[in-house]
Amino acid sequence: MGKESEKLAKFEGSWKQIESHGLDEFLSASGIGWMKRKMATKCNPVDQIQISGEKLTISYTAVGVISGSNTYNIGGSAKIKNYLDEEVDAECVLEDDDKIVLIMRGGSLGEVRITRVIKDGKLHVEQKIMEKNVVASRVFGRS
Repeated sequence: MGKESEKLAKFEGSWKQIESHGLDEFLSASGIGWMKRKMATKCNPVDQIQISGEKLTISYTAVGVISGSNTYNIGGSAKIKNYLDEEVDAECVLEDDDKIVLIMRGGSLGEVRITRVIKDGKLHVEQKIMEKNVVASRVFGRS
């Protein structure tokens, strides 16, 4: 395991959402319709985080039927599909030795940043549409 992936090892595992804030506003600003927003805000997705060498894979499952997975290059960039099903460039950066920051560029929303940090044994995820300054935050517990 490389130096960066060793620092990220604490993120590995299965995480279930236990609370969210601002998600409806974030999804609305993303152009997601009312029905899909209501479904998204009512479910508690499970994220699975895996580190393999210099690769970070984040898989998610929500309401049993919505699922997906993306693999990022730690300290580099990769092409991924965002939640709007657009192909974007995603940069994966380790900040302050304890934050995973994903920076997506090239989609219809402009730059989107997703920051993950562990506080008090919980995974805190902040999603921000930079141009619109719209933020959603979610908290996950180990599942």
